[in-house]
Amino acid sequence: MLQSLSHWNEEESGGDMKKNWGILLLGLGLVLGCESKQKPVDAANWSGQMQNMSQDIKLLIPFLYDKKSYSAKENEEKISRALDDLKSQSHRVPEKMGEKFLGDDPILSFSLNNLQSDLSRAASSFKAGHKEYSRSVMKSSIGHCFRCHSLTTIGSEAQWDLSDFNQLEINSEEKLDLMIAARKYKEAYDFVEKEITRPGIVDQSPMRFEGLLRKHLALSLRLNEKPQVALDNLNRVLENKKLPPYLEKQVKAWRDSLKGWTHFKKKGDLVQLAEARIAKALKLQEFSYDHAGDVEYIWATDLLHESLLKKQDPRKEAKAYYLLGRAYEVLDDLGSYGLHEAYYEACIKRSPKSKIARRCYDRFESSLKMGFSGSAGLTLPKEERKKLDELKEYL
Repeated sequence: MLQSLSHWNEEESGGDMKKNWGILLLGLGLVLGCESKQKPVDAANWSGQMQNMSQDIKLLIPFLYDKKSYSAKENEEKISRALDDLKSQSHRVPEKMGEKFLGDDPILSFSLNNLQSDLSRAASSFKAGHKEYSRSVMKSSIGHCFRCHSLTTIGSEAQWDLSDFNQLEINSEEKLDLMIAARKYKEAYDFVEKEITRPGIVDQSPMRFEGLLRKHLALSLRLNEKPQVALDNLNRVLENKKLPPYLEKQVKAWRDSLKGWTHFKKKGDLVQLAEARIAKALKLQEFSYDHAGDVEYIWATDLLHESLLKKQDPRKEAKAYYLLGRAYEVLDDLGSYGLHEAYYEACIKRSPKSKIARRCYDRFESSLKMGFSGSAGLTLPKEERKKLDELKEYL
């Protein structure tokens, strides 16, 4: 999708399976460390600001990847102070920062313009007691910091060396998330490979196995240009006689989708092709937490990101954003963390006063309220209510 990222996203390799698909693990949002085009004095100020922000990030990482610690009462003051400081630093982030690397993609420019709002959401939701929602937003943010620093030799790439965090007392799922956030894809793949082949995991912890297997599939597609490796992995999983019936169905659906993707020839409108893939995914989904359509959703994102490489009619572009939102909403727990909300918002602003804008608003509002709902009911912070009111002006 981004020419500046082609050295790792391999758009120029000709491989359809990997073309544009890296966006799933790239996400968008808080691109905090890219090279500046400012004057030298601004660059110096930016460097100092990044150092300050990096200290807050370093402080937050052990909590972000440990759900229990992030929610613990004794850590509230330290976490809240770091979040507030990070939010304060973001007030001085130039809108054009990182343009050299991000190019002209509208959704990424949109994300940069909302940096301050995203940090405010994490800080305010934490103070309101919605700590898991706050943690999700910040995990996404940290992931973008990792990625931006690793794309350029400018800045301190070494700051994101995971060796500092090897002693964290976190479970395997959180450790895997940290590897993915830091773009340690091969390490993450090898790690999850060991986890899913542990004796007894299928019959003893089928739901945990399912979650790990979904990420294993996503990482396999990320690392391999051709789907054969992923197909071989799925065939190996299907040999396990203890596989629960519901999970066997999902794995077979993934395998069938991958076979279809392998022989697929792009003919016709890309947005319409993507819409067909999402329709297929919805048919495969028989219950709320059925992930049989995962590959179809990933396939759809590949088509949609390619469609956005060329400028098109605002309503058609808004529809592409809407469909990306639908796909990433399902794939959210694979590493995109709230990416769907950004696409819904972009959809609303790209084609105001339209039916597609209304559909995007409804999805955005529903997702936002879900993030703030709890046992005590819905408590939407003032900042979020204001956000919804602002978006209503586009309807």
